[in-house]
Amino acid sequence: MSIKKSRSLIAKESYKIRGAFTHNKGRLWNKEEITLLKKNYHNKLNSKLSSLLKRNESSLKSKLGLTKKENHPNWLGGISFEPYDKKFDKSFCNLIKKRDNNLCMVCNALILKFLCVHHIDYNKKNTCKENCISLCNSCHVKTNYNRSSWIKFFQTLMSDRYGYNYENNYN
Repeated sequence: MSIKKSRSLIAKESYKIRGAFTHNKGRLWNKEEITLLKKNYHNKLNSKLSSLLKRNESSLKSKLGLTKKENHPNWLGGISFEPYDKKFDKSFCNLIKKRDNNLCMVCNALILKFLCVHHIDYNKKNTCKENCISLCNSCHVKTNYNRSSWIKFFQTLMSDRYGYNYENNYN
């Protein structure tokens, strides 16, 4: 058996197992193999497109990126693009983390490296120790929903733990 023939058999066996040919550098493909590859590629592409078209129109629009961010239920007017206060720097964040003993204040996980500092009232310009709390990344992501309940929770937690008083307390 020649080397070319054995490579061809290996490629065909690979195709039977994985559904795709292995990349063989410098391999010459015959016309039958090329048409087979094209046919399989177009079949897979058509099946993916048909499954996309079967979904409802809004889902398809979101997949294609045709929806407007203003129509999304979590859109808050682009406040995430606002800049932070100049006081909100690395030393301030380290002060808050040290105050909270490098613990996530929601799940009490000890996080030494990737602890986030969260603004309790979601106002990036309000940078004071009473308005900031340490959170792990997992809990920080959760706080982007039901903001009013999180504000109430964090203000209660901070007033119980550190004795902070809040003017517009949600209690």
